[in-house]
Amino acid sequence: MVPFLAIQIGAAALHRIGARRAAGWLRSRRLFLTTEVARELTFRLHRDLLELPYADGARRCEHDVLAELVLADPRLDAPRAELAAALRRQREDSAAQARLRSMLGAYADARSAAADLVNNALLAGTGAAVFQKLTPGTFTLGPVLAAAIAHQAAVASFPLGAAAGGLWYAWFPVQPSAGLLLGTTGGLMLATAVTAGFAGVASDPMLRALGLHERRLHRLIDALGRELAGDSEAAFQVRDHYVARILDLFDLARASARSLTG
Repeated sequence: MVPFLAIQIGAAALHRIGARRAAGWLRSRRLFLTTEVARELTFRLHRDLLELPYADGARRCEHDVLAELVLADPRLDAPRAELAAALRRQREDSAAQARLRSMLGAYADARSAAADLVNNALLAGTGAAVFQKLTPGTFTLGPVLAAAIAHQAAVASFPLGAAAGGLWYAWFPVQPSAGLLLGTTGGLMLATAVTAGFAGVASDPMLRALGLHERRLHRLIDALGRELAGDSEAAFQVRDHYVARILDLFDLARASARSLTG
């Protein structure tokens, strides 16, 4: 069959040039229709011949003879006993339980750090695109936005018209009121709190493409392994928070400097 041959040749070519994932995807394509006979044969091969777990719709076989044979090997008795002892120590050691919760909590908190970074990027991008200013947080974008709103309101209400008002307030800028400052900054904080819940839509694919998710999981597993091995100093740290906090401090410093000079 020509299409089948073309798929196999294409998969082999992709594998040769190093595109193994694409080659595997191409090889997994099926051009033939799956008949009831083929489904029944596949199910019985798993259940009766290989004795391996398999699911075909509502029909399932759970027997796993391979796992049973592996676990029955006497060479695994010592490692299995060590693992059971380590797990028992974990259950009985409150300090170890606390360290475990701390590691898992640190990993879960990494998502909030990524959300903070996405929000910082959105705020900075908005300030750069609309106001040509560096606004990495709500404390810097809020006053800039309040000043723009106050300016537009003052120009629109100028007695001699908007054109004259634009010229007048270009020379004599209007200062936003404290209520407007608080309102715009608070509104931005509320908006970023909402967008933080959806930040993973943008950050997760990017972090996955960069391999950061995989490396973070490997570091978590390594830390858990050291903890189970009895290393009470094992720790899992996520550094994303430091980057987000640095941007927050920079945002607060710029806002403070603006208020002092203003």
